[in-house]
Amino acid sequence: MESLGIRLKKLRKDKGLTQVELGKLSGVTGVTIGYWEKDLNEPGSKALSKLAQALGTTESYLLYGVSSPELSFVQSNPGTKIPYFSWGDAISFLILEGEKTMGNVDRITTFFDVVEGDFAVSMPDDTMHNPSGSPSIPVGATVILRPGESYKNGSIVAVIVPDPLTNEPSMTIKN
Repeated sequence: MESLGIRLKKLRKDKGLTQVELGKLSGVTGVTIGYWEKDLNEPGSKALSKLAQALGTTESYLLYGVSSPELSFVQSNPGTKIPYFSWGDAISFLILEGEKTMGNVDRITTFFDVVEGDFAVSMPDDTMHNPSGSPSIPVGATVILRPGESYKNGSIVAVIVPDPLTNEPSMTIKN
């Protein structure tokens, strides 16, 4: 399925415009157009309207790929429910390898792409706080974890290690 960024870039190229030229026509900078084309963020309603006008299309087409006004409704995504654990229960879940061992489990709805086995926890501390910026996960943020996923250098990972004082399992999230 095409994203807003893909549709935007295709239309811009079809019109023979540079990012800077399209930016001038729609009241933003060329850099902003570049961010939209890379799907790093999306235009607000005023910018979207100007963008659609400059490209000779509709806002519905840019946002959803729908070109006909009578089809310009969007089915809502009901989201996916995934387990939501306390920090301690998340450790048990990972050690015992599955929620079937956990009994009744709270669930939250997420609109992110998730797979079977993903679950959510709330950051209990500031172990992932980076005062100089990104990546940083604030205390209380909900984090979705994917057990068993391979990691690459620079990935943010959750790791279970023995607590140095009690030798009990402890989980930490690090980059």
